[in-house]
Amino acid sequence: MGGIKLIKSELIKRYLYLKFDGDVEYGSAGNEDCEFIIQESVRLIKELGNIQALIFDFKNMNYVFGNRFMRLFEPNVFGNNKTIFVSVIIDESNSDGWRSLIEFLDSDISFFVNETSVFQNDVRGAIRSVNKRMNSKR
Repeated sequence: MGGIKLIKSELIKRYLYLKFDGDVEYGSAGNEDCEFIIQESVRLIKELGNIQALIFDFKNMNYVFGNRFMRLFEPNVFGNNKTIFVSVIIDESNSDGWRSLIEFLDSDISFFVNETSVFQNDVRGAIRSVNKRMNSKR
């Protein structure tokens, strides 16, 4: 594993905020890093119960390239038959890798475009994004 660490977890309403730190290994060597993030998320979701959203804070995590990270946006990764909204906090200075992942994914995930974008630059924006996306699903 490339040295990814979970350095903070906090429950904000029914949203689970997870802050990770470290360097993601490049390409397929980073698969274990992604799986670590998923496993820690699933463990905490099971431990805490009714989680509606995950907010990943990757501002202190160095990510360049690795397609396994697409799994963070797949339905049912964090719980069977349960929609868990995801927001990702990144710094615009390290956004190139994430932008290329989303372009490769070729999905409707918006990248730093507006208030409903999955990618945001702070916790407040991530919470607002989740709230707006939840309300639009009703």
